Amino acid sequence: RMLEDLPHVGAVVAGDDAERVTRVLRMLRGIVDDRSVRYAAVRAGTIGEYRSLAGAPQEPRILLLVDGIGAFRDEYDLKATPWFPVWAAFSQLATDGRQVGVHVIITGDRPSAVPTSLGSTIQRRLVLRLANPDDYLMVGVPRDVLTPASPPGRGVLAGNEVQVAVLGGDANVSIQSREISRLRDAMVRNGVPQAPSIEKLPDSIPLSSLPASVGGAPVIGLDDLDIAPVTLPERGTFLLGGPPVGGRTTALVTIAQAVRRARPGTRIVYFSPRPTPISALPVWDTAATSPEEIVPVVESIKAQAEGGQLGRGDLVLVVENLTELTGTPAESVLDKLVQVLVRTDQLVVGESESSTWSQAWTLAKPFKAGRSGLILTPGDTDGDILLGTSLGRIRRAEFPAGRGFLVVSGRSRKVQIALPE
Repeated sequence: RMLEDLPHVGAVVAGDDAERVTRVLRMLRGIVDDRSVRYAAVRAGTIGEYRSLAGAPQEPRILLLVDGIGAFRDEYDLKATPWFPVWAAFSQLATDGRQVGVHVIITGDRPSAVPTSLGSTIQRRLVLRLANPDDYLMVGVPRDVLTPASPPGRGVLAGNEVQVAVLGGDANVSIQSREISRLRDAMVRNGVPQAPSIEKLPDSIPLSSLPASVGGAPVIGLDDLDIAPVTLPERGTFLLGGPPVGGRTTALVTIAQAVRRARPGTRIVYFSPRPTPISALPVWDTAATSPEEIVPVVESIKAQAEGGQLGRGDLVLVVENLTELTGTPAESVLDKLVQVLVRTDQLVVGESESSTWSQAWTLAKPFKAGRSGLILTPGDTDGDILLGTSLGRIRRAEFPAGRGFLVVSGRSRKVQIALPE
């Protein structure tokens, strides 16, 4: 952690912090892609050639250090996430990054910890004291150079026996920390620029702190990968699911307020089988809180839609506790209304607890078929069951209220939904 004080260190990320690990690799992959295009434009094959040909001597090399490659592979290779293949991205970075100045440095506690596919990309090896003498032969080092009596930091590099230096010349951590502080001060005085930091997705985001829209679409939260605004689909069905106390009700209000911020003229209609804490909010233009109240409103909206009185995106229908309307007088007419609204390019949001969607075959069918929605604090199989989209292995402890997966047309991304005003 003491290294984080140095200006050229962007971040020190724990190996099990999947969120920031993913963000680091995604950022570096973007840098490699960008540099590949820029280097090709001036016909440069390496970062050194680019600095000379493009007149850009300040183009920085980037070092990605991974301490414990065996554990890193176990965490991200066998537990691949469909929204971002971490291990595949890391392996590709190790292969493609070197020529454009993005370098990977890894440590392993034994030679076999480094996969063969990755080992072929490694140009230089520093071999320190190993526990098993036979392992020296696997890395091309004589067995009689290093022994159990060799001091820490003694190793073999490019055929030479070397001693790795320690900042401050002392193994005492407090002394090293003091020397790092002095180094930091010296670097700052000499104008060393601050490396970009790797932010963490906040657990709480006020909706008012986000832009109202991106490309005309309402903004409802932030993306996990690049901390960028995420938007609501503008038409079709949108399924909102999650466990109790997962943030569904809050997300429903956020969606309504986001639509109101981005498109003030849009009519927002709210249905629920019973009164709820949000049914009386002023954000709804029309609200019906019982099956008997819902039926006449449905008939009125359906007549307007079929009569061509609704333009694209003129209306958003929000249904809270949708599955509870199964078996009520509103079930059949609401099902027909959803189909009409989808055909006329309106947005229909249906909310209910994840475990109840399978109990409402008629009403749930168009929402599941649309394969778009928001699943908060999901379980491992919720994506497959509700939206036909795998979300990979899930650790619910990493999902505070309001965090989940936004799925659009079968493609998922982890998001944090903003808090309504």
